Amino acid sequence: MNRRMGVRLFWAVLAGAAADLAGLGLIAAAAWLITRAAEQPPLAALSVAIVATRAFATGKGVFRYAERLTGHDVALRAQAGTRERLYEALIPPQRPRHGGADLLSRMVDDTEAVQDLLVRCLLPAAAAAIAGLAAVVVGLTILPVSTCSSSCWSRWCPCSSAHTS
Repeated sequence: MNRRMGVRLFWAVLAGAAADLAGLGLIAAAAWLITRAAEQPPLAALSVAIVATRAFATGKGVFRYAERLTGHDVALRAQAGTRERLYEALIPPQRPRHGGADLLSRMVDDTEAVQDLLVRCLLPAAAAAIAGLAAVVVGLTILPVSTCSSSCWSRWCPCSSAHTS
């Protein structure tokens, strides 16, 4: 894989992570909107949540499209490169041990495995890892270690043992 394809793969992973994070934001904003709307506040109190929900929903679709577009571009270029190297390796043509159709079928299956590896394995795993790490960082930022004083953490957290009498 050359450097240009690596850059495209990087952008595909970032777009996938952004789509995952937009999905998480959509869930959070919609959940907050539903629970807050149940209290029947003025519409102005809900306007930010309404806009955030729409923005996350739109962003999720846009980022997912960008991830699929760039990811498949990288995968198809890698598949084309693999096929090109395979054809060059077959020159000069030799008498195949198997039938021509069987050899062609094997060659197509093997080169399609390159596409499946990138699109179905590498991209989703990397995007999920980045989105998961970002979610943990945001969660720790919003809910810092001061939550150790809650009753459910009192058994495991050493800082809460000083507060019990």
